[in-house]
Amino acid sequence: MALLNALPIPTGGAECLWMRMNGNWEVRNSTLNQTQEKAVQWNYHELINMNSIVSIQPLSGYTAISFLVEIQKPSEGASEFMVPFAVTSPKQHYYYNFLAFKFAGDEKKISRISLIKSERKDPSKPFTEKNNFTITEIASARCNIPYCKRLKCSITFSDGSAILKVNRKKMLEAPIPADLSGKIGFAARNIRISIDDVKISKGDEILLSDDF
Repeated sequence: MALLNALPIPTGGAECLWMRMNGNWEVRNSTLNQTQEKAVQWNYHELINMNSIVSIQPLSGYTAISFLVEIQKPSEGASEFMVPFAVTSPKQHYYYNFLAFKFAGDEKKISRISLIKSERKDPSKPFTEKNNFTITEIASARCNIPYCKRLKCSITFSDGSAILKVNRKKMLEAPIPADLSGKIGFAARNIRISIDDVKISKGDEILLSDDF
């Protein structure tokens, strides 16, 4: 079954920090690389429909997420890169519930950023029920971000808002729940990506740090 593919990813440190949900993830040259462009559509929840990883441990009270990412140009069609947070599951690895900043584009560039919310649609249905989730867009903005460039991204949480910055430029600000808890991850569809220098903090306290 697809959900049994949730495997820890060794990144060279003392412990595994990430769990693969879908896709081909490997560490090369001190970066975490997702090398499979197309994603298998399992349709149990959105994260498993993308090439995705999540942190093994849930985190609570975080105030900032920062990372470096390089998004490769897609071969064809639309592309998506997503940073899910507050990822929770009612059972095992059925990660219906999360918030995420999503980067979307075409063959030329990334042209749109949005904040989305994913939820389980009908809790009375069995976990094996496919397409039992909904995606709601909270806010969005147009952008002009090139492929194949290393991007310095930060997400800060303060006063009930989430702010996404790319290369220090504010791209989107939107309301979120005040108290965040759950796993954090990365996901891609129809593109290859490289991730580096991930930091998740709670004020001055570093909750998770990984330079692979």
